[in-house]
Amino acid sequence: MFPYKFLSVAIVTALIAGAGIWSAHADAPRAGNPLANSIAVVDIADAMNNLRITQRLRAEIEAERNRLSTEETNRTNQLRSLQDELQLMGQGTPAFHAKVAEIEAKTLDFQIWREYEVMKINQKVLVTNEQAYRQLLQAITEHARGNEIGLVLFKERPFTMSGEPSREELETRIQMRKVLYVAEEMDITRDIVQAVNRRD
Repeated sequence: MFPYKFLSVAIVTALIAGAGIWSAHADAPRAGNPLANSIAVVDIADAMNNLRITQRLRAEIEAERNRLSTEETNRTNQLRSLQDELQLMGQGTPAFHAKVAEIEAKTLDFQIWREYEVMKINQKVLVTNEQAYRQLLQAITEHARGNEIGLVLFKERPFTMSGEPSREELETRIQMRKVLYVAEEMDITRDIVQAVNRRD
């Protein structure tokens, strides 16, 4: 299977913002307005998965993977055919040495082609994810200002651990938690996704 990587939301977040918390301050919150100090959360992973731009990316990458997988199979079969031809030749003959050189050249070309195609896919994923993330941040900021929300936090996923973690692992996971409870009405993920998709 032709390898590629979808960069995680955490990596994209670190590349762009360097943190998991965003402050979306209103330009000038009115004194005494209780909404000026309100807080909301956004599930960035869920939002990224539901943006049209990233959905199109997944479809494009899948089509590209299928194309490259077919090309990889064809190139592999060509190399096997050359190997079979080599087996029928007498060692040490000029034809034998020429065939070995041909196999080596085609193998190197295959490796370079494969690495280049993987690099192109990964670059496309990075650029698209960064673009999608910036669109999310813009929508979050506009929504926060329009609704006088003073702070928007990264919504953490439920605390789960597979297997039986060690004491050190458990303590580390507990210490990493920044938010212990979030009421559902504070989640504005759907509003943000709709706002971004309307512009797409």
